[in-house]
Amino acid sequence: MPEVSCNLGKLPRELLLQCVQYIDHPSVAHLSSTCRDLKALLRERYVWAASQHATTEIEYRVSSRGSPGDMYQNVTPRNRAKVGRRTMTRIETVVLDNRRSTLEAYLDAGIDPNMLAARHGFVSLLFLAATSNHSDIVELLLNRRANPRQNYGCCPSDWSILDQLGWYYQAHRPGENWEKTALSFLERGASFSSLGMAEQLCSMPNASHVLEVAIGNGLDIRSTFTEDGEYTFERGTERVGVSFLHIAAAKGTPDLMKTILDHAPELMNVCVTVVLCQRSTTQYHPPLDAAVERGDARNVGYLLERGSEATFLSLEGAIKVSNTKPNTWHVEDIEEPADSVEWLAWKVQWADYVQIIAGKLDLDSKEAALSLERILAYASWWARNGDGDDGRLYLPGLFSKMSLRNRLHYTRRLELESYVQSLTAARKKIKELEGQLELENKRKRLKPNRRLAGRNTLFRDRSITSEKLEYVGKEVEGLEQILELRREAPLFSI
Repeated sequence: MPEVSCNLGKLPRELLLQCVQYIDHPSVAHLSSTCRDLKALLRERYVWAASQHATTEIEYRVSSRGSPGDMYQNVTPRNRAKVGRRTMTRIETVVLDNRRSTLEAYLDAGIDPNMLAARHGFVSLLFLAATSNHSDIVELLLNRRANPRQNYGCCPSDWSILDQLGWYYQAHRPGENWEKTALSFLERGASFSSLGMAEQLCSMPNASHVLEVAIGNGLDIRSTFTEDGEYTFERGTERVGVSFLHIAAAKGTPDLMKTILDHAPELMNVCVTVVLCQRSTTQYHPPLDAAVERGDARNVGYLLERGSEATFLSLEGAIKVSNTKPNTWHVEDIEEPADSVEWLAWKVQWADYVQIIAGKLDLDSKEAALSLERILAYASWWARNGDGDDGRLYLPGLFSKMSLRNRLHYTRRLELESYVQSLTAARKKIKELEGQLELENKRKRLKPNRRLAGRNTLFRDRSITSEKLEYVGKEVEGLEQILELRREAPLFSI
């Protein structure tokens, strides 16, 4: 039997929709399943209605303390007077509030996943979700074929969405962990070319894994970056040829640097070019300079162990870090007071790094003269003020790496009387600590009783005293060597 066409498609669309309104739902469903024209019309009408609903602007009250899914609430007569009101479309609110199921319903209804958020600078819903760090929403939109190449208005036109996100998080949400969101893009082969995004990647908690994913999806680990013009203006410098190892040394961990060097060992001694804009001069810095500038002992130790090159900037930077004051000292994962054993050990460790770095340099060269002048001027100033940053932990080692001529020349620059006073004070401190340690040992030998058992504070610092005694002993040894060299200097002619 031949098919009979009802030719509903020839009817005016408005008339057809009016007719459907007078038919019960089961009949409409049956009719639409047999009539392609009606089915297409109803689908089109459904998509249009969903779009109208999604793009309707509503006034919301924003609660910064709300949990995801409850941060944006409709304004009612009861809460209208409260602050934090914003007007935006429903679908923007759904994305910002991380309501995945609602967004999925919109997309099922035919909403374009590449719709622009008019109330947020006409960025894509994907970019809006990514800047909100809603990784589930990002995954949903990418799975629905959202275009990750739409550009954010104020960014360079050649930037990828990861470059734009790196800039956004660096400028507006520094320190936030958006690793999972970034992985959604990297796992799909997204690339980046900006220094800001590279720095964001190296700062992530599981940066080694993220970098491995990026390399597996086409990232060139040997690529280099140039500093953005905005940072160039603020700092008065321009960095060119910044490698991943430089970034990891400044913002990452030894594990991340190991991952980079496993893929590209030649990056160990690649130097970044730093142009000093005002002086029109150029400097070259290996990764060690970046690690020292950050003051991360783990990264510095790792790079020195791997044989990184050093510069006089590394030397001066390490000395500056070793002179960190107790009230400004901070190291991750250590919660002890700044005058604790950890701080003393940290200072000794950096003094050792100073010696290792100095061993890589020629302290008799012309290039060394200016740095050594600054180092000695700094140490002499603190010596006159009776401070412990007078070079007692590192100057003897530096002098031992010079020729006799230069050693005599530089030791004559030190004020004899200031270092004599420093040595006297240090020896006095030794006697005080020895007396304190002897008292603690006597208490330790006492038989415990109820009275002492309830007073654990008597034994709380006994190990700290011995550590402090060892530290001050190193200071005394250094001061004695400095004074010996200083007294010998006038006996020789240069």
